[in-house]
Amino acid sequence: MSLLRNTFRQRLAALHRAQQGAVFLLMLAGILMVFISAMMMHDAGDAARDKIELQNAADTAAFSQSVVKARSMNMISYANTAKRVFYGYTVVYFNAYQALITSLAIYTADCLKIFPNPHSCYRMAVGGVQLAMETLELGITNLPTMLGRSNDEIKTLDFYQQYMRDITPWWSYVENVMRGISNGATVTGAWPPPPGDVVKIPDQITSALSFIDNWIGTSIVEDYVPEHTDKTDKLPIKRHDDSLGTIMAHAGYCTEFIATPEHLMLAAEHIIRSDSGIKGISKDGQTIAIFIGLNIVPAIGCTIAGFMHGAEVLDYRVDNGVIDGIFNGVEKNTWMQSTSNITFAYQAGGKRSGIQRNRFNILGGDHNSAPFYAAEGYWSMARSEIVFGETTLSSSLGGVFNTFNPFNGVVGGLIGRPHMWSPSWTARLRPVHLPGENLGTSFQGNPVGMKAVYMDMVPYLALTSLVGLLDSNFSLGSAVKDFMYLYAVNASMNADRLQGIQK
Repeated sequence: MSLLRNTFRQRLAALHRAQQGAVFLLMLAGILMVFISAMMMHDAGDAARDKIELQNAADTAAFSQSVVKARSMNMISYANTAKRVFYGYTVVYFNAYQALITSLAIYTADCLKIFPNPHSCYRMAVGGVQLAMETLELGITNLPTMLGRSNDEIKTLDFYQQYMRDITPWWSYVENVMRGISNGATVTGAWPPPPGDVVKIPDQITSALSFIDNWIGTSIVEDYVPEHTDKTDKLPIKRHDDSLGTIMAHAGYCTEFIATPEHLMLAAEHIIRSDSGIKGISKDGQTIAIFIGLNIVPAIGCTIAGFMHGAEVLDYRVDNGVIDGIFNGVEKNTWMQSTSNITFAYQAGGKRSGIQRNRFNILGGDHNSAPFYAAEGYWSMARSEIVFGETTLSSSLGGVFNTFNPFNGVVGGLIGRPHMWSPSWTARLRPVHLPGENLGTSFQGNPVGMKAVYMDMVPYLALTSLVGLLDSNFSLGSAVKDFMYLYAVNASMNADRLQGIQK
């Protein structure tokens, strides 16, 4: 071993004498390589940290946006219930009033026979006094209250629902931006964007150019106008009369009183208690008459309530079409698009391209000033959606099933279909694009890809990016290059290449 060590030392000494310090230079080069590797690892660590931070910001912004929308859906559901309470009070009151009239008529007919029934005569007298008192109360206090204060409360609730429906797209968008910025992003934006003039201007220009194309046979829109859509964000709800009209919507309310479980149980109870047992079904038609009466008479109170409270008392419900939605619900892809938002998050790079790349100039220039290579910031995407959390059979029955009428959505509700009678809406993150998903159609008539999504968001991103002026890492020139870079990247992600993008 000592011989080998001595030989090695002699060879190194000879090499040192022959090369005049080459070993030292070799060691110095090795140290430099280690130092460069350490710097690369440090820069890579910084880049990874920034990218992870930006993705967290995008996730937080997207989730917060859907949380706001879910909260609005729940508050509108609460208001639905409150309006239905006023409506129910009115229906019950007038049904009780007409029940007094009906019972008084029955007792009067039984009393005025050739051989009067003394008990019926007594009940007729008592009922007459009670009906007179109820009529006075109706005219003096109850009817003015229902037409006055109750209607005012209903209109206030309906105005609140309209306000929440209209303000939520902007409220949730602002929440998206603020949460994203507070978690490390320079700016964030969401698609579909909220409604406003910023969205209408490109659409109006495109419509005008399309008219010119059709008139003179050119293809300006197809060749020169970037792909974009006319989509704007909104809650997936509408008031019941928006599709059917007020009269048909109130008629739909009245049909909910037909063949309810309560009516079926009362008819069965009458059959069981009948002296002739099951024959009671045909005995003077009593059971059938009672069942028909139970289903028709409440419609009178329902009709009165409709005239008294008008369209404002109608509920907001899930926007699932008119006829097809009654039986099958909204089409799945349409539902996914109406309940979700895509979030873009941008973090300024602080001249990352110049500072970090110049450290390696010992290797010579490895980039140029073209936008694709000059990008300094980071971009990230996330997507979130609102979901209806009530899926059990009992909760669905409790929420919407007060009837066996097929037009009231029983079949749909049995599998937990969303409705607006329970505050069970919540938010969650989801993949940016699922296999087979369709984002819609652009103005040019093509399937929507990320290029069209990006072009829809550019006006809002440009406006909100002014917040970046407060960030020391923000550079307007660099931001423009980053926007150009993202356009190039998104242009490559057309509808066919979006399948299965997670983040």
